[in-house]
Amino acid sequence: MSAGLEWRIVVCLLAAAVGMSEARGGPYLRSNLARAMYNRMLSDERLRNMNMSKMYEVDELALTDEVRRKFMPLSVDEDTHQFLSNCFEQSEWLVTQVWHSIAKAFLGLFMTQTSINGLLNRGRMFVWSEAQARLLLGAPPRRFSTDAEDNTDAKDKGEERHEGHLSRQDDVEVAEGGAERELWVGDKLLDLGAGDGYVTQVLEPGVRQVYATETSSVMRKRLRERGYRVLDAWEWAQESGEIEYDVVTCLNLLDRCDTPRSLLREIHAKLTPSGTLVVALVLPFNPYVETGTADNLPSEELGIAGSTLEEQVNCLATHVFPSLGYTLTRWSRLPYLCEGDLDQAFYWLSDVVLVFRKTGLYDETDEEEEFSDALENIKVEL
Repeated sequence: MSAGLEWRIVVCLLAAAVGMSEARGGPYLRSNLARAMYNRMLSDERLRNMNMSKMYEVDELALTDEVRRKFMPLSVDEDTHQFLSNCFEQSEWLVTQVWHSIAKAFLGLFMTQTSINGLLNRGRMFVWSEAQARLLLGAPPRRFSTDAEDNTDAKDKGEERHEGHLSRQDDVEVAEGGAERELWVGDKLLDLGAGDGYVTQVLEPGVRQVYATETSSVMRKRLRERGYRVLDAWEWAQESGEIEYDVVTCLNLLDRCDTPRSLLREIHAKLTPSGTLVVALVLPFNPYVETGTADNLPSEELGIAGSTLEEQVNCLATHVFPSLGYTLTRWSRLPYLCEGDLDQAFYWLSDVVLVFRKTGLYDETDEEEEFSDALENIKVEL
């Protein structure tokens, strides 16, 4: 008997046990737990039948020509389906979900939500799959054949086998056992605000060394367990010393950061000359700083103008990031998924992932003037 069927049987038995009463023109379950489980069953049914393709769509007519050309349409893929399947499976662990709800209520008195999730090993996030990351970073598709097969095919054809940037010796690392590992991300990756590392691990196979930052002590422990080098969340740039990073990821962090523009300047200084910045951002933009401010608002504005997702992407791509020394190369819209709880199997927010290339060094005075001019132009346009 499947877990889903067992769970539905439990719901029916509880409903029958507590009975149903007629009130306000309709039946309702008197037991809070039974009612919650019944509502949950209805919610899960809606989620299973939901059309997720709309979560990947944008109004291309509302984009500037340049931003429209750099948009890469994506869709639900195998890894996304697997994450959602796991969410539905875990949501049916009734005892675990009840325990998490009770523990979260108690721990919330003295711990942040991030630390609670790390302690309970729950609330994992999903931003993108490896296949989607490869597309947005411009890496070749993953090779599914073995190295032995590749070498055999090449010898039979009397030619050397090359695929994409794998023809460059620096992009292939010989791993333990003699197998080649494709470095499709680069030599060094820094993930800022990495959480428990579940999202970080998508890029891990394509990089030699993973560095990460995280403010939660519980999450830092999780990152070390994965073998990542954890840097101080506030002094990471100084702690890095002379190290420069090929790729820096800033996934759903800028709207939780007190000084987002200052952070982007620090990233610019620590990227290699041809380095890549990956930003994931929930749009429309709604900043909320979890700790350190009385009103939970950032002390420094990022400078986004517009009210819709498309208007804000236009602003980010043509004004905000260019003023800080970044050029947009590709971007897409995806759902920012999160494991659910006793109420529903999973949650989601409207997310965009933007990939930027580091451009020439900028002068801080020029940057402020360019940023001010850009804001004035936007106000005139609006």
